[in-house]
Order: sequence, then structure tokens, then C-alpha cells
Amino acid sequence: MIRDLTRDKGAAAHRETAAKGVRVSPNRGAPHRVATHNVTSIDVARLAEVSQSAVSRTFTPGASVSDDTRNRVLDAARKLGYRPNATAR
Repeated sequence: MIRDLTRDKGAAAHRETAAKGVRVSPNRGAPHRVATHNVTSIDVARLAEVSQSAVSRTFTPGASVSDDTRNRVLDAARKLGYRPNATAR
């Protein structure tokens, strides 16, 4: 009996990435992000360990926010794939 190693690798990749919020496509074996909900400014604030208003100020041109806070918020937003909702402004 010949084992299909590509299927085994795909299954292993799925198990390894499932805990990270990444789903592996069963047809292609390529990982892709699957959002369970829309990322909000609250999610970004929690990851950056700042307030939600600090996130809002970061994305408001001309608003007062320290460089350290701005960098933390932008890094968290990038990691989560956050984009401010333009219609909510």
C-alpha cells in the first residue's frame, strides 16, 4: 500500500494552524486567514493594551497621541488586519 504523503502533510498543516485562527484549504493545502468576526477598534485596543479612544485618536489626522502608543496601535492593527470604517466617521 502506497501512502499519499501530500495528504498527510496537508492534514498536519491543518492541525498545526487550526489553533492559530488559520484554516487550511482542503483542495490546495494553502493556509488562508478566516475571520470569525469583523475586527473592531476594541480588538486592536486589547492587543495593543491601550484604550479604544487611543485607537480612535491614532486614526484621526491631527489628533494627539504619543509616538509609542501610535506605534503599538498601528502594529496591532496590522497584525489583525484592521481598517477603520470610513462610513462610521
